[in-house]
Amino acid sequence: MLTSQKVSAIQDQGTGSTVLCQDGTRVEADKILICVGRAADLDCLGALKDRIRLERGKVSVDEQMRTSIPNIYAPGDINGKHMLAHAAFKMGEAAACAAMGRPEACDLRYVPSCIYTSPEAAGVGLSEKAAREQYGRESILVGRYFFQSNGRALASGRGEGFVKVVVEKRYQELLGVHILGGDAAEMIAEAAALLHAEVPADEIADMIHAHPTYSEAFMEACAAALGRCIHLPAGQP
Repeated sequence: MLTSQKVSAIQDQGTGSTVLCQDGTRVEADKILICVGRAADLDCLGALKDRIRLERGKVSVDEQMRTSIPNIYAPGDINGKHMLAHAAFKMGEAAACAAMGRPEACDLRYVPSCIYTSPEAAGVGLSEKAAREQYGRESILVGRYFFQSNGRALASGRGEGFVKVVVEKRYQELLGVHILGGDAAEMIAEAAALLHAEVPADEIADMIHAHPTYSEAFMEACAAALGRCIHLPAGQP
């Protein structure tokens, strides 16, 4: 992963390719995947495209995934709310229930996002920046715990990365969890469940996690946010 970089050219070498960055960095690769974002496929709407209300190139829907035409629903990527398969599953359920006369609001506040790189990255809830903008800069606590201090990660030779939690200071409400490291995509499920259940950070810090496990780092990060982490190595922020 290269940060603060821009690709200036891609050269085909026959058996592979070379990516040239603006600062002169060269990256050799067998294959190159260009990821420049996603867009809703509106062509599937056919004649309805001119009748359904759109917002910035996506179909506008309510909490039951109902479009501006009451008997037509649009769950999934086409509405642009969360372009993720697991979010689409839940949106599809909400749309089906509404169509059968049992409307339920689809709660998309705590949809986890995962990046399946090495190491993995995952997050759910608010980022630190978003939390400070919403609650006020001084109202937010941040806790970090690095996998280099986690027994399971070290024993597995996967000590890179960390868990970061974002907590509201007054009520110790957990607002967001972000993980970089081995099994981050698996670990984020616990965070999403506790966010959905509105379990505060102090209660999570008191939960006994099995040792050694990667998930201990989540508990330790919550404790670190509250200044209670006794396993925090000297010098770790």
